[in-house]
Amino acid sequence: MTSFAIQIDTLKSIPFVRVEGEIDLHTCPQLHQTLSQAIDTGATSIVLDISSVGYIDSSGLGVIAHAARRLLDHQGQI
Repeated sequence: MTSFAIQIDTLKSIPFVRVEGEIDLHTCPQLHQTLSQAIDTGATSIVLDISSVGYIDSSGLGVIAHAARRLLDHQGQI
């Protein structure tokens, strides 16, 4: 299994989420939880850095799309 890590920083009150490794069925619940917590605590925009991600499967894309839809409901973006 490839290592997976999420780092969260806040820049000018906007969550900056860096993901490393592979986003798949096994790791997407952690990404979902991270993005959901940011949105639930009031974030209307999120910067998602996936430049260190080597692979994203459909479940990972679904997590990102779900977060984007939630943010769009509040006139935000990912």
